[in-house]
Amino acid sequence: IGGTFIYGSDGVEPEPEPTPDVAAPVLSEVTGIGSTIDLSPSYEFNSTESGQITWMQGSCTSEVTSVAEGNNLIELSALTSGEYFNCELTVTDNAGNQSGPLILSSFTIITPDSDYDGFADFVEVEYGTDPLDAASSPMAILANAVDFSDDNDSDGFSDELEAWYYTDPNHAGSKPVDENNDLIPDDFDSSNDSDAPILLGFDIYESGVNVQTGTETVTFNLTIIDDISGVKYVSVRLSSAEGQEVNVDMGSASLGGLTHTVSMESSEFGEFASAGIWSISYVAVRDIAGNYSYFYGSDLEELGFETSINVVNANSDTSAPELSAFSIVEDEINILNGTETVTFNLTIIDDISGVKYVSVRLSSAEGQEVNVDMGSASLGGLTHTVSMESSEFGEFASAGIWSISYVAVRDIAGNYSYFYSSDLEELGFEMSINVNN
Repeated sequence: IGGTFIYGSDGVEPEPEPTPDVAAPVLSEVTGIGSTIDLSPSYEFNSTESGQITWMQGSCTSEVTSVAEGNNLIELSALTSGEYFNCELTVTDNAGNQSGPLILSSFTIITPDSDYDGFADFVEVEYGTDPLDAASSPMAILANAVDFSDDNDSDGFSDELEAWYYTDPNHAGSKPVDENNDLIPDDFDSSNDSDAPILLGFDIYESGVNVQTGTETVTFNLTIIDDISGVKYVSVRLSSAEGQEVNVDMGSASLGGLTHTVSMESSEFGEFASAGIWSISYVAVRDIAGNYSYFYGSDLEELGFETSINVVNANSDTSAPELSAFSIVEDEINILNGTETVTFNLTIIDDISGVKYVSVRLSSAEGQEVNVDMGSASLGGLTHTVSMESSEFGEFASAGIWSISYVAVRDIAGNYSYFYSSDLEELGFEMSINVNN
């Protein structure tokens, strides 16, 4: 009814031209950073469109360059301690439209342990050592009693509470947020302990160790702080690339109050400890309420802490023992009274430190097991041959084929090998028996 229609040469009405995208993304902050000891803090913002990040000014950057529509959580590239108030980013969508600038709300990176000796600055102030000199530390005088619960800057907040909130216990102008001025931080609830302790300082005192007698150790220096119930447990694991470990655990309700500073000596490396770089597997801390935190190597690195040492050892043993022979003596077993066993014959060969431990598991299809373990430094030298009798099958043991779950062998240096059914089959060894019941 009126109007003119223009059709293509094929008589088909053409598709309408797409509406060009001229709208730029709109950005908004979701969660600011605040105060943190994380040198690579996370920042969350919202974008109404997907696109590419451009950092416009300030010293903030990120490895993440693409964002999706909606909320985006990005990790900033490593920063140094200080206040950041001019970090600014934009997002450009696929059509080339650039958003307005999003200025990150000001935040502060705190270095609670300025000299990275494992002792937080406010701890060193209490002990009278220099928090800016790693050679000056309270390591030798930790047994001396000091009061971490006092208020050095007389601002109404204890040193411990300020350290928990990453504010400066020795500067009255730096204190937790307290909008109603009741001298209780706004989000602090002393009746509900749901937060795990925080690691304010960590250091491996030795940069390296030369294993000569097998009695060498390393020392870990730590400052741990809790908010309500107090520190109860701390554990550190240091591992070689081959999985050997030295460790130390300390746990007691008397470890300390909200602040616990400690020097802990590890277990011994051992005569045949792996040579090379040993790295922190984790530092674990727990409070009296039962809240746990694990700080793995990457977490410690992000906090700027030391995570590895070099081990020198001319007698380094990094190879696990090998299984040169294995058999199950019985091909078949009849269950008569539930006291029946099987016998495993094994020959294990090690290259340097000698065989220390062997374990065998035989399982039914339903998961029932018979097993045997044997471990001792006197098991044998570099070659150990043994016949080991399993535990009893039991009166109601599953009938049918039982197969080897694994054979485990370990040497004195701590190197492990596991041989599963498929491994035994490849080596041409026995791996199953038939059980009649």
